[in-house]
Amino acid sequence: MKYVFTFRCISAVAVLFVCIDPLTALPPLPNDFPRYKEIQFNIPSSTTELATVRLDDNVYAHTSNLNGGLQVFQSDGPVVAHTINIATEKRSVSRRETWAPERVDLQKQPDGSLLFTLTTKANRAIDGIHIDTPLTDFYQHVTVHGQQLGGEWQEIVPKAVIYDLSQHFAFRASDIPLPVNNYLAFRVVIHEPTSDVPMERQQITETRTAGGIDSTTLTRSIQQRPFQVGRFSFWSNVSEPYHVKPIVQEYSTRDFRAEPYKQEQRVEYLFFATNGQPLTEVSLLTDQENFSREVTLETKVETSTGTDWRFVARDRLQAVAFRELQRAHLRLTFAETRERNWRISIDHGDNAPLTVTGVKAAGHVHELQYLHESGKQYRLYYGAADSLPTALDTTALRTISQRGYAPVTMKLGEPVTNTSHDPRGRRTNVIEIPQVVFWIAGLILMTVTVLGLVAAVGRMESHSGPEKPSDS
Repeated sequence: MKYVFTFRCISAVAVLFVCIDPLTALPPLPNDFPRYKEIQFNIPSSTTELATVRLDDNVYAHTSNLNGGLQVFQSDGPVVAHTINIATEKRSVSRRETWAPERVDLQKQPDGSLLFTLTTKANRAIDGIHIDTPLTDFYQHVTVHGQQLGGEWQEIVPKAVIYDLSQHFAFRASDIPLPVNNYLAFRVVIHEPTSDVPMERQQITETRTAGGIDSTTLTRSIQQRPFQVGRFSFWSNVSEPYHVKPIVQEYSTRDFRAEPYKQEQRVEYLFFATNGQPLTEVSLLTDQENFSREVTLETKVETSTGTDWRFVARDRLQAVAFRELQRAHLRLTFAETRERNWRISIDHGDNAPLTVTGVKAAGHVHELQYLHESGKQYRLYYGAADSLPTALDTTALRTISQRGYAPVTMKLGEPVTNTSHDPRGRRTNVIEIPQVVFWIAGLILMTVTVLGLVAAVGRMESHSGPEKPSDS
């Protein structure tokens, strides 16, 4: 029993000792932050509002951790409960509806072109025509005419192109957009429907003489392939109700440079820096055309052994410019990442390097929300080296926001250096005691307490002693 009691006493003292750590019990204070900005507002003095403030580049640049690295304070009061969310906007979403024509007629024209007549009874807008074909590697010119009920045929798309370039790029376009119309019949003319397609088989003939090879003839088989239509369909874009989408804005970059390219390495490295904004996409800036490269994006991170490059995203970027075909995909997208130093590697293979003139970065916008009481002034303190999370109650704030109440937009003022900031770190409220001294004193106190309890238990057992026999 003595040892059980002693163990319980030691456990109670240890728990008490951990719970009274003055450094973890302190709430955030304004002097924990090196900078602040006044929150500018225009609210009637008799109301309390749900306020929202958008963070800017200066806050991102000096705050590595948004969860505890910044706090809202009343100008002459305590810390204020707040939430940080990704800013969103409401947009209508376009959805495509497709349906088949009521009737399709085919006529072959004297010049060899194919004339398809499509009719529909649908009383709705037709935004385009889709031509489905089982062929690949084609490039066809198409003309479209429209006719109102009982009217004349009108040329509405004089020069359209459908194509498939899958032999070289993963590009295919089989849609023909139409202008705003109310036609019920359409004529689709496919010009020059027969194309010459080289066959894979080749024949080489050489004529030899006593002096060697006199002549060489290369024969390549050519096949005439007619264009095939699988089916036609009409399509229309229908707007859906509002959809919440994160706001993405462009952020500034700096220190862009390209490492000298070496052909034997096959990979080119580009470097740039940001101010720690919440990026979600990076795009290459180049005027070059007709290329396809695998591109990898990395960011520099600190490790236990120094620095290293951490993978962020990889994609195949392309740019194609051929006649009416103008298409480019030069953007890498990824999950929100807040880092400062970035590296892009471009795998050129055996191709010549690209001329990249810079990069463009974009990402989310963060909003801070809090309840703005009437007659009060507020400041946003930020830039704390350590994360200083709070246990403030945000239930009411979140409930108000989720119910759809429109917040009042505030603005941040100019950055101000906090002259009361102590760069040495957090201090206790009563006595400025270094943390190591506090822990040593606590260990001594716990040891003395335990020894005293053990001694007290021993005295209690010695005084009780064995029971004396009763006189008979």
